[in-house]
Amino acid sequence: MDDILDLLRERHSTRAYSGQLVSDEQLLKILEAGRLAPSARNTQPWKLYATNKQKLISELGASFERIGRNLFVGDCGAVVAITEEPLPEGIAMKRRYAEYDIGMCIMQICLEAHSIGVASCILGTYDEADVKRVFDIPGDRSVAMVICLGTSAETEPRPKNRKAVTETFVIL
Repeated sequence: MDDILDLLRERHSTRAYSGQLVSDEQLLKILEAGRLAPSARNTQPWKLYATNKQKLISELGASFERIGRNLFVGDCGAVVAITEEPLPEGIAMKRRYAEYDIGMCIMQICLEAHSIGVASCILGTYDEADVKRVFDIPGDRSVAMVICLGTSAETEPRPKNRKAVTETFVIL
C-alpha cells in the first residue's frame, strides 16, 4: 500500500478542468469512498447526489456564472452535492457532529478521486436553490457542500502553503 502521506501531499484543489466527463465507474468508486466515511454513532448524516451528465453540469456551471464564483464548474467532468440528512429516529446527541462527519465524507471523496487520477475542488459558495433544482433535492434538506470532479487542465499543481510544524504540532 502506498503511503497515505504521499496522497495527502499530492492532492490539491483544482480550479481548471478539461471538460472530459468522469466515467460511471470512476464516479461510483468515488461515491463509495464517501459512503464508507466514519460518523458519530454511525448516523451517516449525508446523502450524495452526483451527476456526470453534460446537460446537468452545464446547468450548474451557468448557476455559478450567475453568482460570479467558481467559473470552472461548467468544464468539470462530474459534480457531487452533499446534503445533511436528519438523525435517525430515536437518536439524540448532545453535540452536533453532522458537519464533522460530512467533512470526513468529503475528504474521503477527494482522496479517492485523487488516487484514481480524478481532480477535485470543494465548493462552499453556490446558489442552493439552483443546486437543489438540478439534483431534485427535497426542499427541507440543506446542501452542505458541492464538489467538482474531473480531469485537470492545470499544467502543474500549486505548491502547498502550510504552517510550519512548530506552529501546528504540540508533542508532550
